[in-house]
Amino acid sequence: MARERWIDPPRLPLVDPFDGVCEAGAEPWPPDQATLKERCNFGYARGHCPRFPADAPWDAVRFTVRGQDQVRYVLEREYAPARHGAVETLSGRMAAQADAFAQAWRRRPRKESQS
Repeated sequence: MARERWIDPPRLPLVDPFDGVCEAGAEPWPPDQATLKERCNFGYARGHCPRFPADAPWDAVRFTVRGQDQVRYVLEREYAPARHGAVETLSGRMAAQADAFAQAWRRRPRKESQS
């Protein structure tokens, strides 16, 4: 999914928008472009997506870079931080999301520092 699909691209949790297959339900499902744009790429699908697991412990995972290149995660519940740490401790889908974030972050244009 390209950033050009938005007139004014928002700040996305993984930096860039992504296509993919939803694995939240019992069977993998390829969401349509509208669903990807309105829900999947933002991270807060609880109460908005019928595939979001009711018993999920987290509502969203966010990533950030600390220092020069240290990627950290924050798991959120009801819009508040619930757990955080280094991405090296993650596995499965969250580790894949952390990797996607890190790659997209490294690709983004850098502002030149002002002296």
